[in-house]
Amino acid sequence: VTELIRSLPKQVRKFLVPANDWARKALEVLPEVPNGQLLELLAKTLRELSGVPIQGGDFDPSKLPTSLKMTYRIVDAKGKQLALGNDLAQLKAQFQDKARGEVATLVQGSNQLERKVSGWDFDELPKVIESSHSGSVLRAFPTLLPTPSGVEIKLFATESERRKHHIYGVIELVRQAIKNPADYVKDHLKQEEKLALSSLGYQSVKDYLQDLLGAFAEQEIRKLEPSGLLFSRSEFDSVREVVEAGLIELSFDLMPTMMKIASSAATAQKEISAVKNFDFLAVLNSEKEHIAQLIPKNLIFVSSLARIRRIPVYLEAIAMRIRKLQEPGSKDSQLWFEVAEAIRLFNSKGGTMPLQSGSAEHLVQARWLIEEFRVSQFAQSLGTSEPVSLKRVQKLLA
Repeated sequence: VTELIRSLPKQVRKFLVPANDWARKALEVLPEVPNGQLLELLAKTLRELSGVPIQGGDFDPSKLPTSLKMTYRIVDAKGKQLALGNDLAQLKAQFQDKARGEVATLVQGSNQLERKVSGWDFDELPKVIESSHSGSVLRAFPTLLPTPSGVEIKLFATESERRKHHIYGVIELVRQAIKNPADYVKDHLKQEEKLALSSLGYQSVKDYLQDLLGAFAEQEIRKLEPSGLLFSRSEFDSVREVVEAGLIELSFDLMPTMMKIASSAATAQKEISAVKNFDFLAVLNSEKEHIAQLIPKNLIFVSSLARIRRIPVYLEAIAMRIRKLQEPGSKDSQLWFEVAEAIRLFNSKGGTMPLQSGSAEHLVQARWLIEEFRVSQFAQSLGTSEPVSLKRVQKLLA
C-alpha cells in the first residue's frame, strides 16, 4: 500500500506524505480480506481519510518494485515452463496465438471447422464447441475473422477474444455480398461534394461507399444483437437486405454532414495557422493532433453513424478554443486541466484516439464523452449532446 501511494501523480501524492503513515491509516480501515478491485477500494479509502479526490486509475502499478508484483508462469500440457514474467498482458499477447492454435487442434479433431469463407456459405455457425481431454472440458468459440486475404472461420479459446473480432468478420461478409454502387452515386454528386470527400482522405467515391457500407452494416448488426455476435444465415441475410436497400439513399443523405466536416476542419486548421505567438505552440500542436484524431482514415466506420454528425461540432469547438486562447484574460489553462485529466485517465485504461477496433464499450462511450467535455469547456455555446463533466468521465472509467 505504501508503494502504491508513492506511485500516485505528484499533484496528488503531495497531500499523502509520509506515504507509510497514510498506508498504515488505510490498512486500519480496510477489511482484512478486501472485496472488489483493490485499487478502487484503496482510492475510496484514501479519499474518505484525506479528502483528496483520488481515483483508482491514479495509481501506477508499473512503478511497484518487482518484489511486490505477481509473477506468472506459463506451462504446457506436460507442465514444462514456457515463460516467466510479471506482465500478464504481455505474456497473454506472446502466447495467445499458440494457445488458440492448440485449443483449436484439440477441440475440432478431424472435423476441420477452421477455413477460409468466400461468403456466408453455411446455415449456422456453432456458438461453442466442446471436447473432453485428459479429464478436462475444452471449449472453443468459432469466430468470423477478417484477414488481409479475406474472412476465415477461426476457433478462439475465449469468448472475450471472439467478441473483439467476430462482428468485423460479419461486416466484411456484408461488404462482399453487396455490389458497390459507385458509378451511380458518382454521377449524381456535385463537384464540391467530391472535393469534400477527397479532403477527408477518400481516394474515390467507391472508397467513400465502402466506408459507409461498413458503418451501415455495423449499425444494423448491433440493432439485432448489440454484441455483434450473429451466427445464422437468416440474421446475416436480414442485415444484408437492409444495407443493400438503403445504401444509396444514405450516401446522399450523409453528404451535407461530410461537407460540413470538411469545411469545419479547414476552418480549424486556418485558425491554428493564423496564430503566430509561440507561447501557444503547445496548444496549437495539441489541436492539430486532435483534428487528425477526429478525421482518421475510414472516418465514418471509425466514428460510427451514431457519432458522425457530431464531428462538425467537435471541429468547430477547436476553432472557438483557438480564438478564445488569444483573448485577454483567457482561462484556457484552467479549462484544459480537467480535460487533460480525463484524457490521462482514458489512456490509462487502454483507450486510444482514434479508437481501435474491438474497443470495450465503456472506452467507446468515454472517448466520445471526452469530446463532449471539450465542447462544454471551450465552446459552451455549441451545446453538448448529453450531460458531461470530469466526474462523469471518471465514473464511466472507474
